[in-house]
Amino acid sequence: MFEREYGIKNFILSVGHIGPERKNYLRLIEALERIDHPAVIIGRIEDTPSGRACLERASRNPRLLMVDAIPHDSMLLASAYTACDVFVLPSQFETPGIAALEAGLAGAKIVITQIGGTREYFGNDAIYVEPVSAKNIAEGIEAALKNKKITVLRTRIQKNFYGKRWEKRQSRYTKIFLV
Repeated sequence: MFEREYGIKNFILSVGHIGPERKNYLRLIEALERIDHPAVIIGRIEDTPSGRACLERASRNPRLLMVDAIPHDSMLLASAYTACDVFVLPSQFETPGIAALEAGLAGAKIVITQIGGTREYFGNDAIYVEPVSAKNIAEGIEAALKNKKITVLRTRIQKNFYGKRWEKRQSRYTKIFLV
């Protein structure tokens, strides 16, 4: 569905609120300028100095598609997770990020901040980046792009984190990843 709507597949994806500095989108956008690969950022764009700076900088990158917020329970968002190659969440800290868990469940390779509880969730099956360095974020994404997709992370998420507690919070579409 996402591929049909936007004409893009096997892309770098990030999903979150664009504007809060903690989400670190300005550095991600800077990192994506260094990478010759299509990318998509999906999220509500807040009218903050950081949000406006993100939009302005993103507008200069022809390989970057900015998509305004898609509802968390939308099949279009689920298909974006499935269509992407690498999911990136380089926040200043994460605990671990429902979007990253859903992307991992959909089979995406994960690049995520090393700060917070991310290692407990993603173990050795993610690439960890230093959120204060656009260069390090770009290097992490490039490394992930070279890796093959594996099912180990998907299996870990399904076994350890996809339970009754998450089912109450999950998007209605998450079960499609488990088929």
